[in-house]
Amino acid sequence: MMPPPPAPEDLVRGVLDALEMPTCAVDSAGVILFVNRAWTLAGHSPRDASDPPNYLELCDAVPPDRPDFTEAQSLACGLRAVLSGELERHQSEYSAPDPPGYRRYDVRITPASFGATAGAAIMHVDITDAHHERQQLDHQVLHDALTGLPASRAALTRIGDSL
Repeated sequence: MMPPPPAPEDLVRGVLDALEMPTCAVDSAGVILFVNRAWTLAGHSPRDASDPPNYLELCDAVPPDRPDFTEAQSLACGLRAVLSGELERHQSEYSAPDPPGYRRYDVRITPASFGATAGAAIMHVDITDAHHERQQLDHQVLHDALTGLPASRAALTRIGDSL
């Protein structure tokens, strides 16, 4: 005899918890309704927050003197555009503090509905390693391997940028 099928809520939670990427669901005002296991393990808001954080407010609260200020503002703008229906989806990269440095993420925002509640699903893909590799390749292309000095290609790029 087969066991009864899981309740739909249990099935959805199980699938979301199986995702390796920190993922959350927000309502139309940006209030976080649900977070998966990866989100909690990454040190973000806990699952059972009695006063759930607002994703938009978290982005808007990043101080202007922090290196990720512009990215946080862009992320908030993208989320607002998805929530308003102006955009079908938003994708951007951003950095987040992770002592002793920063981690780099590719964030993907898509509209979602949760019963009668409209909102969005937000997934954070950690691209820190790929970002560092890209920086190393850029450095190798623009610098002489023997001396470490800027290569002629780098000089031409800088001249072109200044014109």
